[in-house]
Amino acid sequence: MAVTRGRIGEVSIDGNAVGRVIDATLTIESAEITVTTHDSGQWEEFLQGRKNGSIELTLRYDESDTAQQAAITASFAESTVAVVWVSRGLATSGAERFTATAYVSAQPLESPNDEENKMALTLRITGVVTRDTVP
Repeated sequence: MAVTRGRIGEVSIDGNAVGRVIDATLTIESAEITVTTHDSGQWEEFLQGRKNGSIELTLRYDESDTAQQAAITASFAESTVAVVWVSRGLATSGAERFTATAYVSAQPLESPNDEENKMALTLRITGVVTRDTVP
């Protein structure tokens, strides 16, 4: 795999591309199951457990952005949204893509003095994350 420039291709919520993204982080983690015994010697032993994930977005808030508004609506309605993350460049054929269902677990909206409004979104993934490429 080639080294790529630090730009995501696209994050979409319910089929709408999220606009004005400043920063985005996709985190996939595995739980650890400790299986250390007295026979393990000086090193602990683990098994890989279940996986979980989240997407953290920092955005320039835009009231007319359909995806931003869908995330805000979902956070109040306690409903899930469909999330697609394309990892590099534009959403072109062959680009790596992650698809999941998530709910909005945090959504702070900033209104700083003499700066643009920003919004942060934490999308907590629930269920399976599918990894493939853009056709």
